[in-house]
Amino acid sequence: MIKTKKQKQSQLHAFVRGAWFGPCMLVLCFLFLLIVRLNVNLPTFGDEPHYMLMDYSLIHDHDLNLKNNYANRDYAGFFDSTLGPQGNPVNPSDVRSIHGDGLPFLLLPGFAIAGKWGAVVEMVAVATVVLWLAYVWTKQITGRKKYAYLATGLLTLCYFFANLAGYVYPDMAVAGVFLASLIILNKYYNRPWFQCLLGALLGFGLLLHFRTLVFTIPVFIILTWRLWRNERKLPWQAVLGFLLCGGIYYYNETYVSAVAIAPSAGNAGGSLKGNVLMHLSAMLFDSNKGLFIFNPILLLLPIGLPIWFRHHKQSLIIALLALAPTIYVTIGFVEWHGGYAPTGRYMMSILPVFIPALAFALSKVTMLWQRVVTWILAIATALITFDAMNSHYPLIDPNYWTRHRLFDHIQYFTGIAIDKIIPAFTTNLSDDVTHFVNPNITNVLKVVAWYVLLLALGAYGWYLSRKPLKN
Repeated sequence: MIKTKKQKQSQLHAFVRGAWFGPCMLVLCFLFLLIVRLNVNLPTFGDEPHYMLMDYSLIHDHDLNLKNNYANRDYAGFFDSTLGPQGNPVNPSDVRSIHGDGLPFLLLPGFAIAGKWGAVVEMVAVATVVLWLAYVWTKQITGRKKYAYLATGLLTLCYFFANLAGYVYPDMAVAGVFLASLIILNKYYNRPWFQCLLGALLGFGLLLHFRTLVFTIPVFIILTWRLWRNERKLPWQAVLGFLLCGGIYYYNETYVSAVAIAPSAGNAGGSLKGNVLMHLSAMLFDSNKGLFIFNPILLLLPIGLPIWFRHHKQSLIIALLALAPTIYVTIGFVEWHGGYAPTGRYMMSILPVFIPALAFALSKVTMLWQRVVTWILAIATALITFDAMNSHYPLIDPNYWTRHRLFDHIQYFTGIAIDKIIPAFTTNLSDDVTHFVNPNITNVLKVVAWYVLLLALGAYGWYLSRKPLKN
């Protein structure tokens, strides 16, 4: 029996609405991110080998004292050069990483099975979980499954997301903790088991990276306020979950790792000082690491935020209050560029929380010219990501800034040096100062123009917010 076009469309719509569509999309996202990571196939660099060495020590020595592991070059299986301890060990006999234990424990199964590549595949799986949480969070806020799928798919294609998936850094896992915490805080905050889970998530976040403390404190304050205001209760279950993670951490540090807590002190240039506006501008607009420059679809975020505020004000206020300290710390971090890490690393833990704004913006796209602009931004984002993948994500030395290869490609095909309208920043690591590559009034005007554009997009979003949402 030959099916008509209408019958085929009906079956397709039924599949999209069915229970299998979501899992199929997650599998496709996992495979896409894995293919991207395998195609790039960069050697481990930055902090990655230190995290993997912690896994090696846990498996073979059953502790986190890395002195013998550095001396014996146990990192040779995943790092070609010589590797030494980071920071300044307080006790020479107890050398441990300056990084938290959370990521090595999370990656322990993958590393135990297949070493470096097991950890890589597990990190891709973590990125896939982040996408699922972003979808759940977006659907919870917008109430529209279609736009939640679209926004999550666009997040997958973004350069800043796709290029970090599979790399052994804590930022992706921290993004998952933030998303899961806000999902609970927004909708399930008054359920005891979810409160306990929230506390455990926040406790585990501290094991991933100590800076999550500036997220944990406002979340506990908001949770306590909401519970007391609505039910005259205190979040004892959340405290219990948090203390449980803390107890596990203390037991591991004292009896498993056999080292004192935090026996190393970092000496990186990541201090909170300098011009915060300069750091923020560099993160958003820099011609080598700028978030909006390499992920143009994110220009819909300023449009979507006013719409989010009008249609689901409470969730946006909760997210902003919970993340405000984290945002401040992130833009105040002098190494805004992430050093040798993939582009947008330090924004990774924050940006997925604001994907509902992307969905809200998409829901207002009704006119032909709006759809055309959205398609252009989406296609440009995908092309930038694929170009970076084929270029093997050129690493840019933060001490010797060079032109990003993307602009070489654009100029080769079009003859236009498009990066001339984009400001370029650098950081002098000797005195931790971020500044323009060519300090002059032209660069200042470029930055002002970009901020004016963002404000104009926000104003346009406020205008669109008065229209009803599409189904």
